[in-house]
Amino acid sequence: MTILGNSRCLFNSRAALQRVFSLSPPAAAAAGHVLRSPAAYHQARAYAVPPSRRGPRGQHLADSADRVDGGLPYSPLYTTAAALQRSQKDRMPQDFEITDPKIMVLENGSVAGPLATKFVLSKLNVKTESLRMIRPYVPKGSPLPRKGGKAAAATAEDGGGSEDGEAATPTTQEEQFALCEIVNKKEAFQKEQERKQLKKENARPKTKEMELTWAISEHDLQTKLRQLAGFLNKGMKVQLVLGTKRGGRKVDEETAKALMNKIRDEVQALGAREVTAANGDLGRTMRMNFEGVVKKQT
Repeated sequence: MTILGNSRCLFNSRAALQRVFSLSPPAAAAAGHVLRSPAAYHQARAYAVPPSRRGPRGQHLADSADRVDGGLPYSPLYTTAAALQRSQKDRMPQDFEITDPKIMVLENGSVAGPLATKFVLSKLNVKTESLRMIRPYVPKGSPLPRKGGKAAAATAEDGGGSEDGEAATPTTQEEQFALCEIVNKKEAFQKEQERKQLKKENARPKTKEMELTWAISEHDLQTKLRQLAGFLNKGMKVQLVLGTKRGGRKVDEETAKALMNKIRDEVQALGAREVTAANGDLGRTMRMNFEGVVKKQT
């Protein structure tokens, strides 16, 4: 009976374990199921926080990138506004140029983080997506920006607070990780091309139109020539229209040619040039087109 009883106990234990393991997956799935709001399903990318590294007795192991070196209160790998200024680059870091250990991520209007930069980059589709920094890292204790370009630290030097004994407003900022945006490479390229084209169009010399009469006095001519010089020195294009006023005095051909030559001499002395040949009728309506050159400061 003892042997039979022991075998029955073993059989019952084995059967119980089989039932437990056969039921465990559905039970775990049911326990882990959470109802979400409809808005949660519009999240374009789910960021799962990578498991933290732990050492003996559960102690957290800090990443070497987070360690403070060089006497700074933060890792020198973080990109600050001062670091960007020293780099003298015409754009913010992107993709693997971003050395910050942790960042905030903006995608489709929602912000997630702080997240490990390497982890975020591993989630990108490198063919179609790019990670672009849009705001640098702000270390803890940085002065608050104020209108007028003065740092908030000036308030603290003045004593802070008000004469009524009110609490002084904070003059420094809390730590803010760099804000980076995930963009579509094709769309970003198109926007950059549009920006460059607009910049190119704005850089084109603007055309200014001036009017002179053939019978202009010497005093008025000198005034007009000074105005012409001002426009040309700015690199502008100038269309000079020579004509006669209704009922005004007419001049002979020699006087008209002398006036045009005087204008050309003035333009040449400025280092500007006549871009097209004068067109029109001498003594009636004549158009002269000039373009200035911006002089480089030495």
